Amino acid sequence: MDPLVLRLILSAKQQDLAALRQLHTLIELVSQIGDLIHHLQRERGLSNMAMYTPQPAIQEELLQQAECVDRSLTATVEIIGRMMSGGQSYAARLQTSIALGLQSSHGLVEIRQFVQQCQLEQEVSEKPCEQYSVIVRLWLDVVIEAAALSVSAQVTQVVLSLIYLLQAKEFAGQERA
Repeated sequence: MDPLVLRLILSAKQQDLAALRQLHTLIELVSQIGDLIHHLQRERGLSNMAMYTPQPAIQEELLQQAECVDRSLTATVEIIGRMMSGGQSYAARLQTSIALGLQSSHGLVEIRQFVQQCQLEQEVSEKPCEQYSVIVRLWLDVVIEAAALSVSAQVTQVVLSLIYLLQAKEFAGQERA
């Protein structure tokens, strides 16, 4: 067989393999972000409950949920770290969305402190709910950008279904809050 044909076939197979690796990483990222969003939504709901009905049981559950969010965020950061160190290039919009999601998540400490201050002063504020919603919205943007990069129509369809589910949960959560 012609050496040029062999090189072309090998190059095509290498590109297919790289695309599959990227797809695997994106699926892993989307799945983890779905988990993170779920935990953020629960923390937002518990924060509202804690401000409106300051009971020790709710406060304890809120602290446990904050730990779940932190663990989920750490797992998300690990996946993002592997993505960035893997040598693959990802779209600038995806990287920008990830950066915004990470940056906004650094504000969780202040949100939690604000909720605690509201509890101590027996006040109620919509500010924490709005801040949680911004963080969730930014992470949803990452999922949307990741779906746009999929090389598989079936995976794109599943990711879009996940996006619709997460958005519906978010709208319902905002309505309850």
